[in-house]
Amino acid sequence: MSVENAIQTPNDQILLKVRNLKKYFPTSNGVVRAVDDVSFDVSKEETLALVGESGSGKTTVANVILGKYVADAGSILYKGYEIGNIPLIKRNLLLRREIQVVFQDPATSLNPKKTVKDIIETAINIHYPNLNKYEKIERLLILMNYVGLTEDYLFKLPGELGGGEKQLVAIARALATNPTCLILDESTSNLDVSAQSRILKTLLRIQKSKNLTYILITHDLAVVKNISHRINVMYLGKLMEIASVEELFSNPLHPYTQMLLASIPTISEEESKTLPKGIESKGEIPSAINPPSGCRFRTRCPFVMNICSEQEPILNEVSHGHYVACHLINNMKK
Repeated sequence: MSVENAIQTPNDQILLKVRNLKKYFPTSNGVVRAVDDVSFDVSKEETLALVGESGSGKTTVANVILGKYVADAGSILYKGYEIGNIPLIKRNLLLRREIQVVFQDPATSLNPKKTVKDIIETAINIHYPNLNKYEKIERLLILMNYVGLTEDYLFKLPGELGGGEKQLVAIARALATNPTCLILDESTSNLDVSAQSRILKTLLRIQKSKNLTYILITHDLAVVKNISHRINVMYLGKLMEIASVEELFSNPLHPYTQMLLASIPTISEEESKTLPKGIESKGEIPSAINPPSGCRFRTRCPFVMNICSEQEPILNEVSHGHYVACHLINNMKK
């Protein structure tokens, strides 16, 4: 089955369609193949997770969608319109309004010299300049209430807030534009467990009430399990596995996915029983300048075969909605 068919979704449900996306970065040592021929769909109102270790390419995919980088090849269609070749500075206000981002570290994404009021109000002023001052204040207070912040926070500076509170301000700022799609770039990874839980519950509530689409960028599979509908597993610029959350956690097939799941920390024997056995995280992700031939995971895979160095595996359907790029799985199906 072709990649096109492998990730096909009914057209009226597709919000974002990524096809054969490539993004390379020239360096003095060679060309970094950060994203190398990646295709997937994002459906309306779903949370799609892009997971993988640092260097897998997941954040680069997000940055091309956002317009921070322009695609070197391939296509990104948003509501049927090509956006992969349009840098952020040239995107119209409507597109910038509809696709927003919540970054990993709110301490660096929030202006430390501006109050919470100023931070959120700036986004309102840019995207809704025709509102009068009373309407702007009303919108500001609604947004703060929506994410669980009271009026007491209006004139506080970011330095006076905890990590979770800063992230709530960042979420309110993103919501100020009334977006359709939010990209969550490791947006809970710097938080303690209680703050992380609060943020996740807030995001789930907001998604349901506002019918938002989320693209979740993370290495934390525990977070993925709690908030996502589908998962795309990336490794060294390539897609390794695509499945629903339930299917991926109950039946992980790619050795890399199994390795990631086996690495999840657990605190009880019951939790440990649900994770893959017999496969451990080993080695470091190779250089994207000179990736391994064939399967890019073969240098770390405990099940490597001769064919793995000779041919690059393609995404194949192994069950409904579950796709894997692995020669071992392909041979087992024959």
